[in-house]
Amino acid sequence: MLELFKRTMDSCLEVHKDELFDFRAKAEQVLKDSRAHFNQELKREVDQNSSLQSYFFENFSELEQVHLAVQSVEVPVTDTTQVEISQAQLMQMQSILQENRELRVSVD
Repeated sequence: MLELFKRTMDSCLEVHKDELFDFRAKAEQVLKDSRAHFNQELKREVDQNSSLQSYFFENFSELEQVHLAVQSVEVPVTDTTQVEISQAQLMQMQSILQENRELRVSVD
């Protein structure tokens, strides 16, 4: 899995190596491209491997809940290298995750 991610990042960096350097725009584009490429590569790998399929089936909903919890709390970006998350925001995300876990357990 780690090797797949490294290959993906390397290929995305290679695509953008000759562009004018704007750190923020470049970082955003590389991240966007790497996510798309990583998702494609991951889907191909998972489609070919039944043990990976069962792993992602069992664990994807938890990852999705983390993503949704982070999205639901507004986190200000102060510059291109640092994201500030207050203790209250962190507790709010943890609360959302806990509620989602409880809902998931009650449905199962």
